[in-house]
Amino acid sequence: MFVFGREVWRAYGEVFSIAFGIFARFGIVGVCPRASAIEIRPPAVGLLEWRALDPSMTALVVALLATVTFDGVLETPLWAQLDLRILDAPPDSLLWTDLQLSESQALRLGRTIGLLAFVALFNAVYYAVCRLIAAMTRPTRADVPRIAGRFVLSLVPICLAYHVAHYFSYLAIGSQYIIPSLSDPLGRGCDLFGTAGYRPDVGIVGPWLQWSVAVVAVVVGHVIAVALAHVTALRFYGSRRLALLSQIPMVVLMVGYTMLSLWILSQPIVETASAG
Repeated sequence: MFVFGREVWRAYGEVFSIAFGIFARFGIVGVCPRASAIEIRPPAVGLLEWRALDPSMTALVVALLATVTFDGVLETPLWAQLDLRILDAPPDSLLWTDLQLSESQALRLGRTIGLLAFVALFNAVYYAVCRLIAAMTRPTRADVPRIAGRFVLSLVPICLAYHVAHYFSYLAIGSQYIIPSLSDPLGRGCDLFGTAGYRPDVGIVGPWLQWSVAVVAVVVGHVIAVALAHVTALRFYGSRRLALLSQIPMVVLMVGYTMLSLWILSQPIVETASAG
C-alpha cells in the first residue's frame, strides 16, 4: 500500500479483498460506479461481466473453486489412505532421510502438493473446455484466453454453493457460541439475558440434514451457473446458435463437477465397505 497506494493494492494485490470482491458480485447489494450509489439487484447479476477478466483473475476464480474442493477431498477415505501411505513410507525414504521431516511435516507436504496439483488440474480442465468452445465457435475467431475470461465468473455460484454445502455444519455449530456471548459480550462473567451458561449442541447437524443441505446447495448453485453461462454466451456471441454450441462443453463440465461435488460431500457421512 505504501508503494502503490491503498486502492491499487486492494484491487490488484490484496488477495482477500479480491476474493471477497468476487464473492460479493453474487450479492443483492452492489455499488453503481456511474451514479456512485448503492443499488439493489437480483442475486448473481453482478457476475454478468461485459468484459473478459485477465488471465490472472481467471486463474484466481478457478483456484477458489479448486481449493474448496480440495478441502472436501481431505475428509474422504481416499485421502486418508494417501495419508497412511505417507506415514508408512520406508525408513530410507526421501521424506525421512534427505528432507528429515517429522510425520506432521510429511503430511503437510503431501497436502501442499495435493493442493497445488488440484489448482493446476482445475485450471487445465477449464482451459481445455474453453479451447473446445473456441473450436466449436470458430467463425467468431475468439481466442481461448478471452473465452476463459468471459465465462469464468459463471463458476462463482458453484464455488459459493460448495462453500455452503461443505461448511454448513461448522456454521450451525459455531454460530451457537453467539448465544452465550450475547449475555456476556465482554467475558466478565455477566449474564444479561440468562444465556451465559448455554452450551452449543454439537449434534445439531445430523447426516440427513447435512446431506440435504449439500444436495440443495450444489444443485441450485449449478443451475444458477448454467443460467449465467448461457446469458454470457448470448451477450458474447450475439447468436443463439453459437451460444448454444458454446454451452455444450460448459454444461458437460458443470454436470461433471456436480457429480464430483456430491461424491466428495457424501464420503464423510456414508459407510465404506471393507475390502475383500
